[in-house]
Amino acid sequence: MSVSSALNAFKSSALISWKSLGKLQQTIAGCIERSGITLHSGGVARVKIWPECAGVGRYFDFRSNFIHPSVDYVQESPLCTTLCKDGYKVRTVEHLLSALEAMGVDNCRIEVEGLNGEESSVEVPIFDGSAKEWVEAIEQVGLKVATDQGGNSCEKMIPFLIEPVHVHRNDSFVAAFPYPKVQIIYGIDFPQLEVCYRKGVSMEMVIVGKLREKAGGWCSNVVKEGFRVGLSKARRRGWEAFKSRISFMAGDGRRVKFCKDIWCGDTS
Repeated sequence: MSVSSALNAFKSSALISWKSLGKLQQTIAGCIERSGITLHSGGVARVKIWPECAGVGRYFDFRSNFIHPSVDYVQESPLCTTLCKDGYKVRTVEHLLSALEAMGVDNCRIEVEGLNGEESSVEVPIFDGSAKEWVEAIEQVGLKVATDQGGNSCEKMIPFLIEPVHVHRNDSFVAAFPYPKVQIIYGIDFPQLEVCYRKGVSMEMVIVGKLREKAGGWCSNVVKEGFRVGLSKARRRGWEAFKSRISFMAGDGRRVKFCKDIWCGDTS
């Protein structure tokens, strides 16, 4: 199955079943603002994330042009995920979207401003190359139950995969199977590089924040040790390849069910 046909298939109701998570939709409890260097353009960009009403979802606001992170707006681009609508592009959105999904932020407006004067394209700051900066920002501001304009809360609906989906391009592939919990298995083979690039890693559940042990466990110390020694040092040791790609898998598509979604109503 090609990439385009797989995306169309995933949007079909025959492949997914929408169910209530038994919790209410959330948004952030205040505004988040971060600025930083962008990866591909090398410029500086500012991101402001604002609370949003229930049922609105997550969307980017670039020069008053609203772009939802839907597969309908994904544009082919090397080494990053790019959203494009009506000629306006937002690039390198994968780490931010991963953090919002993993932390349970269902609704928010993401205002992105390029400080280099580009008219039709902007890029989200890269920071350390992971979702860590965004996760910590969400933790600092906190979450709250989102309500619509009438003050009513809404249930959180998530899709469950019914049939397997397989996408391949050249010698790379991604396969998704129905399963009662989230399990991500990832492997990579760069035979010309160090041996650590030829190992695989299995993640039993998506780990949020600073990879707290209570949030899940790695089945391979290749990646876990990278976070323990620090991201900058880990990149120099060769663990970056695994970490970044698992982040892409978690945040680039439509909503997925996380085993331990963070919810602001939890008291435990």
